[in-house]
Amino acid sequence: MVSAWKSTEQQKARNDMALFQRDIVTGFII
Repeated sequence: MVSAWKSTEQQKARNDMALFQRDIVTGFII
C-alpha cells in the first residue's frame, strides 16, 4: 500500500516537472 502511494507521488512529481520544463521551453520560444 505504501509503495503504491509512493510510486504515485513519484509519477506526479515527474509529471509536474515535465509540465514545468515544457512551460519554460514554451516561454523561450514565445
